[in-house]
Amino acid sequence: MHARSLVFLALVACAEDAVPGAPIAPTDTPPATSTAAGRPPPAPADPAAEVARLVESRPANGDAAFYPVEVYQRSAELGVGERAVLRFVFDRPMSTSEASVEIAGALVEGAWQPDGRTLEVTLAGTEDAPPLAAETDHEVRLDRLRAATNAAVEPAQIRFRTAARDAVIEHACIHTLYGPFATATASARDGALAEAPLVASVHRQWSVELPAEGAAFAGQVHVSFTGTGERRYLLYLDGDVPVTLATEGGGLVDASTTMAPAACPGIQRVAAVTLGRGTSYRMAFGPAPSGRVKLIWEAQ
Repeated sequence: MHARSLVFLALVACAEDAVPGAPIAPTDTPPATSTAAGRPPPAPADPAAEVARLVESRPANGDAAFYPVEVYQRSAELGVGERAVLRFVFDRPMSTSEASVEIAGALVEGAWQPDGRTLEVTLAGTEDAPPLAAETDHEVRLDRLRAATNAAVEPAQIRFRTAARDAVIEHACIHTLYGPFATATASARDGALAEAPLVASVHRQWSVELPAEGAAFAGQVHVSFTGTGERRYLLYLDGDVPVTLATEGGGLVDASTTMAPAACPGIQRVAAVTLGRGTSYRMAFGPAPSGRVKLIWEAQ
């Protein structure tokens, strides 16, 4: 089925009591690959030249929980896809005539960035496989790369392990790309709750404007979900903004945020909260340096 159609079905299927996983159809053409055995060996390095040192990489060498998929919009026509972007930064200018690295016995062509020191390698998912297998140990060999002085690189390989996939956040990532979208203007933090806009729909990306408060921005919104009994909710945020959640009577709810899995750029933080349906809550943001926060509610 066409990826755009799958996104449409994902959005119309959304309901508070049924959170589907993100149905993604990654049909990108994978980057050019060939088996390492079918390619000439790396060019000899100059043993007298000082090695080029890897000073930064994504994933980091030894990373034990690299998220294996980034959900992104390939184009308006093609819809949603999956990819993994690996990045390697060296301490000196590099020879851009060689840009391939070896992953799982295959050579994958990367692209040198304008600084001449940063190599980006994009792995594309296919209809049959994600860009990187989840909960798996991986090795990337860098020994074909050379500095501009023909020096070898160090280390010559990095090893990492991928994390488990999270269907709920990948589903929420689709909302950051395709909506539905809603906007609200928060009221002042010291105002009455009745003056605050209701921001409580699940499966929707809210863009909340925060009023100025001194040299920063802060505000409050009203949260109340329909139904009875308690329910666990996930609050996804696009940045690290202070959040306080309390009942009308002042009872605090732990809404401390943590780093979200790196499934898409539009979601950076997440808080898991247990709320009473039919109960009104005051959710305050700030003080924050930005006057806008984007959020998504999902029910567990």
